[in-house]
Amino acid sequence: MWENPELIRRLRLGRVYPKKDTSIERAIQQELSRRGIRFVKHLPILNRCQADVAFPEQKIAVFCDGDYWHNRPDVRSKDITQEMILRANGWRVLRFWEHEINADVSACVSKIRAAL
Repeated sequence: MWENPELIRRLRLGRVYPKKDTSIERAIQQELSRRGIRFVKHLPILNRCQADVAFPEQKIAVFCDGDYWHNRPDVRSKDITQEMILRANGWRVLRFWEHEINADVSACVSKIRAAL
């Protein structure tokens, strides 16, 4: 089983990472809820990635990227690849940086609302 990379990927996508929502994910979720906007948390998409917040009917994936981790070259490369795959399969991808969410979560959610 552990020699099969595709099986490992599917098993990992079945779990929520991180096990707890980050503070920036919670901020987005709370503002969406406050506005009455329904969403799905940590939705596995195309056996490729897990959106932090998703709107599957509209094919919109939202990612809340931490300023430190998502600026690392290896993680940036992975994020770009995932985004290209999602877009090629008809998904709209919205990415918000930690500093953007912390500065004005309402503006971030307004961009999500506009996309919906």
